[in-house]
Amino acid sequence: MRGFTLLETLLVLTLVGILASLAYPSYARHLRQGERQTIQTALQEQLLQQEQYRAQHQRYATFTAGEPGELPFAADTGRAEGRYLLGARACKDEDGNAVPLSDCVVAFAQPVATGSTRPSYGMDAMGKRYCPDEENSSNCWNQP
Repeated sequence: MRGFTLLETLLVLTLVGILASLAYPSYARHLRQGERQTIQTALQEQLLQQEQYRAQHQRYATFTAGEPGELPFAADTGRAEGRYLLGARACKDEDGNAVPLSDCVVAFAQPVATGSTRPSYGMDAMGKRYCPDEENSSNCWNQP
């Protein structure tokens, strides 16, 4: 009879497990970077559409995340897993007061799942990136 002994099989399984545990962090980091790139692209497309809307209506449009109404904006990032809802709201000045919609708009992406550990992302009409969950910060864009 030919075959593998139990010890040989366990040794191979242990080596495969060690290799998988070494590769997983890199794989997870790659997925997060891809997700951020998808979100950035969706926000940039939304801001481009906002500029087109502003050219016709002399103001930006706001909408609740995931509910663009009659506007031609994408409502989500389109991925079933790790999906984000997109929205738009007025910018705020240093004192926290809303800036007129004729001047500035913020496009944002928030996770679909409530209580998600994924961060929210934001980008204003000037291209400044920030994290709505963190006060005056852009750390979510720079995480590995």
